Amino acid sequence: GHGTTVGGVIVDGGTMDWNNGKHPIFTEPSPGYHGLRFWDSFGPTGVLGVNVAFIMRARVEGLRDIGMCQSPFGSFNFLLGLETLSLRMERHCSNTMALAHYLEAHDMVTWVSYTGLHAHPFHKRAVEYFRKDCFGAVLTFGVKGGLGPGTLFIDNVKLASQLANVGDAKT
Repeated sequence: GHGTTVGGVIVDGGTMDWNNGKHPIFTEPSPGYHGLRFWDSFGPTGVLGVNVAFIMRARVEGLRDIGMCQSPFGSFNFLLGLETLSLRMERHCSNTMALAHYLEAHDMVTWVSYTGLHAHPFHKRAVEYFRKDCFGAVLTFGVKGGLGPGTLFIDNVKLASQLANVGDAKT
């Protein structure tokens, strides 16, 4: 989710070849569905004529096993969040880059790890695979002095909440 509703969104481009020998869960008979083979029934040559094997399996088994069904209000909240997700992530990425540069120059920081920095060992790969100037919204850094000063730093952070919601409406 994005901090307002429990749940998530699955984006499936339908391009994965689940019939490559590595995913028997899609190609072997499913006992829970009377021997249905998801690849045969919902792959590119299946009843819909497009590859929806993954999303169909995710939907029907999730509904059967844990009863996931989004409420109308939850769906409304997700749509609101999805409409601004790309903008929020661009801002998260630019803020993270600025923070990485700031931390690199700070006297109390011993190291910074962020793929957007030229010194990062995987920077060239990140440039190749990520969108321009979007290297993610998570970085790590070391506080000079180790655990004690690091704990003191975390306990005194005022700007951001200690949450697991990256890219949500609260960060």
